[in-house]
Amino acid sequence: MAAVAVAVAASRKKDGGPNVRFLELSETVTQFDGLRMWLGKNYKKFVQADSPSNKTLAGLVVQLLQFQEDAFGKHVNNPALTKLPGERGEYGKYVGKMAPMIP
Repeated sequence: MAAVAVAVAASRKKDGGPNVRFLELSETVTQFDGLRMWLGKNYKKFVQADSPSNKTLAGLVVQLLQFQEDAFGKHVNNPALTKLPGERGEYGKYVGKMAPMIP
């Protein structure tokens, strides 16, 4: 029965928004444990006072996915520029030299 519930919750939404039911499942929430531990290890000074829980991180993912859909989704009338220009301008010469944000 649990497998059926996960399959139903994991199905894609037709409007493109985040599937909140899937991200609130206990099986999914436990998957954020590695991220929570990584944040605590690498960003102690930012999360020391209020360390995020797995459920809080799942809520943050829902908010980020909803923002992405609202700003760049297929139903947006005037989407923001989401691609780099074709010509290699002033910005383009630095793109290859950028360090990754997550070590």
